[in-house]
Amino acid sequence: MRIISGTAGGRHIKIPKSLPIVPSAGKVKMALFEILKYEIGGARVLDLYGGSGNLGLEAVSRGAAKAVFSDNEPDCIKTIKENAALLGFSSQVECYLTDAERAVEQLEKAGEKFDIIIIDPPYLSGQVSLILKSLESHDILGNEGVMVFKRDSKDEVPEIPAFEKVKEKRYGGTYLTFLRKAKK
Repeated sequence: MRIISGTAGGRHIKIPKSLPIVPSAGKVKMALFEILKYEIGGARVLDLYGGSGNLGLEAVSRGAAKAVFSDNEPDCIKTIKENAALLGFSSQVECYLTDAERAVEQLEKAGEKFDIIIIDPPYLSGQVSLILKSLESHDILGNEGVMVFKRDSKDEVPEIPAFEKVKEKRYGGTYLTFLRKAKK
């Protein structure tokens, strides 16, 4: 696995060996960041279900100011920190060893707001619905912010009144679904 573009473009990163992490396919990752290209510079990014740190570290490489990661697996957090150090991004990375819902709650208590929230849960795990409800209850998305879900075509994104779908793209069996706060 490698960082595609930006200051660390072309550099390889590690993946946790002890876990069945499925890295984002290059085509899907490229599409995701092409869609976000005008929003990434200086952004505060939250990468829920961090895994190897692949998506959040790509964001930092492309100019995001900071990436915050959550994962409930110690090996994933260790790998994210190692990858951040390898790329020279340690000062721009913060990690939470907890599940996504608790991370969202802790970040709201800390007064955090994010410009981009990347949500890439294990496919067909039911996490999409759970984390969306948590994000509805805990206001950590900035007013102009965007959330993106990377999900299997069989994972449903429930209608949540607080958010509106602004774009959806399909790449084989994978969807990228983009949401923003609903206008009041």
